Amino acid sequence: MLLTMEEVAKRMKVSEPTVRKVIRERGLKVIRFGRQVRVPEKELESWFEQEAVIKDWVYRPENHD
Repeated sequence: MLLTMEEVAKRMKVSEPTVRKVIRERGLKVIRFGRQVRVPEKELESWFEQEAVIKDWVYRPENHD
């Protein structure tokens, strides 16, 4: 299923400009039909999973005493 920007924004609980920023800066993949932009539902799910992994990772510097 292909999602509109509005549908993606609702699922992410953010504004449409924020969705566009995520596409531009964070690598969410889209399909373009002329000026229309659609996000494959599977792509959004994969992106959410990847973001969850990144946010779970914690940097722990080694003790260099």
